[in-house]
Amino acid sequence: MGALMSRLLILGLDALEYNIVTRFRFRTFLQNDYGKIDLAPYKNKLITPWLWSIIISGRVNTGITHFVAYESRLIRFIAKIATHPAFYKKIEGLVEKIRKKRGNGAGTAYMLHRKGIKIRPMGKQDLKVKTIFETIPNSIPICIPGYNLWRSQFHLDLYLPLTKCIGNRKMTEKRLRLQWLVEKKKKRILERLLVKPGWDIIMVHFYITDVVGHLYWNKPIMLLETYKIVSRWVKHWKEILEQQPEETWILIVSDHGMKNGIHTDHAFWSSNFPLRIKPRKLTDYFPLIMKFYKDPNMVIKRS
Repeated sequence: MGALMSRLLILGLDALEYNIVTRFRFRTFLQNDYGKIDLAPYKNKLITPWLWSIIISGRVNTGITHFVAYESRLIRFIAKIATHPAFYKKIEGLVEKIRKKRGNGAGTAYMLHRKGIKIRPMGKQDLKVKTIFETIPNSIPICIPGYNLWRSQFHLDLYLPLTKCIGNRKMTEKRLRLQWLVEKKKKRILERLLVKPGWDIIMVHFYITDVVGHLYWNKPIMLLETYKIVSRWVKHWKEILEQQPEETWILIVSDHGMKNGIHTDHAFWSSNFPLRIKPRKLTDYFPLIMKFYKDPNMVIKRS
């Protein structure tokens, strides 16, 4: 059956698009098994932190409702209503009209922040459910939206929101440059951890595939170049793991896809081993991972 397997590396590639990966045959992303996740149940509210909180918990009502949390009880109540699936799309459309009318593209959180409202990224303290990180020992989450988003990433989203950068060449280039700096820091941390013993799960989230998809929605070559760079990173990480005594299950997942700068209603997954049980919904990852830690052979096929 090969070497002992008890480790899992989850690469969260935000907005990695199934149709791009399969059309251009990015073999590093496709791995040995891959598929598409149907996001129809969540189509009215494709909010990144919420989707990632579903992935790591297997639950839909996670407590994560939006990107930010507010200290003001009144603002928290309004935000809870505004992000309810029944109202979210209508309110989002209204906010977009206000942004366009004012012409500054500033996000709602930024506008409230400028008014003195204290904000922070929604995360672990807002969760109402347990995640893989509380359930599996020796788990290392790196900059996961809806769990432990880095302050540096939060500040980028706050002060250089994508809505404000799109169409502004200087701001777009600045946001892209700073985003790559954050991603490269994650890369360095991950590469140090991969060669160390004592971990059961490492999960790292990379935002660059989403950021470029939005900023350069009308320049698909930019997104393809980004996929190429990230695929080279993934190939390097696999080479590092191949030198280790233990086999590692590598799971690549996205929270949604991207087409013409808009989130698509499906997500991508792939595995370096063929799976006996294939995920169909975002809620499927949690029980799949639990089964893996009970008995890897219940989940993966090895020759």
